[in-house]
Amino acid sequence: MENQIKGIHHITAIAGNAKRNVNFYTDTLGLHLVKKTVNFDDPNTYHLYYGDTVGAPGTILTFFPWEGITAGRRGARQATEIGYSIPQGSLDFWLKRMEDHNIIHNKVANKFGEDYLTVLDPDGLKLELTVAQNADNRLPWETNEIKAENAIKGFHNITITTNKIEPTAKILTDVFGYKLLEQHVNRYRFITDTVDNANIVDLVEVAGEVAGHVAGGSVHHVAFRVSDEKTLMEYRDKIEALGLNITDKIDRNYFYSLYFREPGGVLFEIATDNPGFDVDEPADELGQKLMLPAQYEGRRAEIEKYYLNYFNYVHALKNITTAGTPLANAKGALVLLHGRGGTAQNIISLAGEFNLQDMAIVAPQATNNSWYPYGFMSPVADNQPALDSALENIGYAVDAILAAGIARQNIFFAGFSQGACLTVEYVARNAQRFAGAIAFTGGLIGQQLEMANYKGDFAGTPILLSTGNPDPHVPLTRVEESAAILKSMGAQVTVKVFEGRPHTIIQKEIDLANQLIFG
Repeated sequence: MENQIKGIHHITAIAGNAKRNVNFYTDTLGLHLVKKTVNFDDPNTYHLYYGDTVGAPGTILTFFPWEGITAGRRGARQATEIGYSIPQGSLDFWLKRMEDHNIIHNKVANKFGEDYLTVLDPDGLKLELTVAQNADNRLPWETNEIKAENAIKGFHNITITTNKIEPTAKILTDVFGYKLLEQHVNRYRFITDTVDNANIVDLVEVAGEVAGHVAGGSVHHVAFRVSDEKTLMEYRDKIEALGLNITDKIDRNYFYSLYFREPGGVLFEIATDNPGFDVDEPADELGQKLMLPAQYEGRRAEIEKYYLNYFNYVHALKNITTAGTPLANAKGALVLLHGRGGTAQNIISLAGEFNLQDMAIVAPQATNNSWYPYGFMSPVADNQPALDSALENIGYAVDAILAAGIARQNIFFAGFSQGACLTVEYVARNAQRFAGAIAFTGGLIGQQLEMANYKGDFAGTPILLSTGNPDPHVPLTRVEESAAILKSMGAQVTVKVFEGRPHTIIQKEIDLANQLIFG
């Protein structure tokens, strides 16, 4: 069977916002971000690969994220649904998870004797989480929240919608070696026995269906799997003999490929197992660095700068360290934000200096220990989408505190340096009556401060802004400008300047925080 098609190799789709895409597929679905690279034909478009631990064929879903792209439309001449395999007994877990994460989903349904849950990703891509009838013994990638008993195994099937099934079915059966397994109304299920999983193609025939539009939330192409380059070229000869246009062999670094458009209109790819995703980084470090094809290595500095925000500053929503009184038993909560190069763990040690009683400590952790790449007085656009991701992370922590029954007026905020800037920015964008806020050397973020970003009424919330003068990172003028804005929004603001103080936190500042905020 080595010279035959071995099911699905990978599926490539189109997304809009990269940060949102990464959060959904790694956090909500628990997939492994296997590779971060660029489109080999266009280095201004990056390419994200999600799969299992090693990026095995049959598990890889890839995306081209194009910010601002219009939404696609499902229809004929398209791959319209991606089926994932999930373990027996896991549907209740996934149903609750979709509800908890406010993900659009349908009720559990059944087709061909298999229960499945339909889910839409943030761009509208239709996914089906299916409990397969046949045993799926693939070992999945696990996360802190999604363990093996619930984790996605890899692909189960792909669905193609077509006006007439015969032309596409002929490619599947006569060229790829699939067989018709069963039919229900207008859905025809084809399967190959060369592999045990990721081996099903469903063709749905809708004679009058309008052709779909491939854009955001659409499948771009479906790749089928072969063992090696020799087999790949044998299939090229077969397809060319049918009179179909097919590309020459293309080196995609991680596999070799051919592309052709099947008669029903869907772009098909044939891809090799070799050489695999560990060809340019160790298997235990997959997805941690931006990898570039050889032709773009000379532009690495330029490309890394362009992609820095997207690849290195997307913060995991649930990477939060807690200490103190458990949230369920606490009377209040303190959100602590570390500075550039710091960690949640080391900023938590600061809480021991404060006069706290029955207080939960909540400290989000920034990816790569930095909340955004450039200085806080750089243009906001330069620090996006990292800044939005950081603010979203704080919002997630606050929501968790509120969900535990702690009122906003019992929530404190404190941060140092970059964390202090984030503290001020978050409370200014979400002004309400909080217990208090402390910015140890920080101010509002941006080259020019946009008042439209700052909304609400602090209703007397006490805020302490302390800083050294001069400070190498935070000008006193920005601290004073920030204080004026916070006061205009109803906060009781204290500004304390320590002449000659280095970029650190000194005991006098802690004493002042205890007096004004925690007293």
